[in-house]
Amino acid sequence: MAPNPVSTGDWVRWDLRTKSNSALEVQWINQAGQRMGMAEKLQIQGGVQQPLAVRAPMVPGVYYLQMRSTDGIHVQKVVVQ
Repeated sequence: MAPNPVSTGDWVRWDLRTKSNSALEVQWINQAGQRMGMAEKLQIQGGVQQPLAVRAPMVPGVYYLQMRSTDGIHVQKVVVQ
């Protein structure tokens, strides 16, 4: 995942590979555990590494980017400056 730290409003990019075709839900979560805005919903192709990107929150702080698919849940800490 890059960049990390990221500037407010910039794109956060990462590569993701799933075992099978999957619906992917991406959600920003703040340090209090609150979901930030609406989750982004994407369709991804299984077995292929895919570049994905979402916009960082506009308020500086520490956030968690939660990615949920049929393969499970992955959470990545992201610092927004």
